[in-house]
Amino acid sequence: GQWADLAVEAIGNVETLNLGAKLVRRNGTLLAFRVPHRYKYEFDFHEFFWNEGRLISSLGPTVEDFRIGVSMISNGVIDVSPLVTHTFPFDRAQEAFSLFASRNDGVIKVVLTSSLV
Repeated sequence: GQWADLAVEAIGNVETLNLGAKLVRRNGTLLAFRVPHRYKYEFDFHEFFWNEGRLISSLGPTVEDFRIGVSMISNGVIDVSPLVTHTFPFDRAQEAFSLFASRNDGVIKVVLTSSLV
């Protein structure tokens, strides 16, 4: 019986966009964060409209945003080390990917390191 104040659609397909629209409370917000997979969508607007929902779209970061982010990380402006929860050598990549996919052991970010470093 509780609905969300905010639903984030981050996959980019019509099914999850419409599901997000159904999950927000009256006057709730649906954020379409991912680039759409198709040029046009069959969005169930009627119900969303009568629920007085808000739709916000966002393209996300650009290439320049990534350059700025990398610069800020490499210059120590942003410390991302608390996000790195696990480190594996490259020859254990499958184990690293499996851990990340399982979301076990408090995993947030997994870093693969070269054995040459």
